[in-house]
Amino acid sequence: MYKRQPLYGDEIEEDINPIEAGLDLSFFLNLEKKAYFFGRAAIERIKAHGVTRKRIGFKLLEKGIPRHNYPILNKTGEQIGFVTSGVYSPINDCGIGMGYVPLEYTQEGTELLIQIRKKQVPAVVVPIPFYDTEKYGWKRKTTA
Repeated sequence: MYKRQPLYGDEIEEDINPIEAGLDLSFFLNLEKKAYFFGRAAIERIKAHGVTRKRIGFKLLEKGIPRHNYPILNKTGEQIGFVTSGVYSPINDCGIGMGYVPLEYTQEGTELLIQIRKKQVPAVVVPIPFYDTEKYGWKRKTTA
């Protein structure tokens, strides 16, 4: 579940654009410098009109494992989005996942509910990646 490697069919699909997915397009997309590239008009159209939803990361506050297409609910129990992928994280010792929600629910610390079978499990929006990048991963500081 790394920020730059979303799975097609989960985090990105035909009806989910790269801006909603939070993809870092800067490594190949510079509208000012590139005269033409495939998809330029679509990206410009999306940027002009804006987006209504975004991909978020979340962690569960109780026991459970979120799975693809489970509903994401607001605090009152109304469905506002859906889970794209989820797993148990040994590093965080909890269930973590990603999903799409309206913009007003994307702030870090926002409380949500994930419908896991017949139970509504509390969750909170967290930044992606889900781990401390100074302690784990390729960016970590080493003392070699």
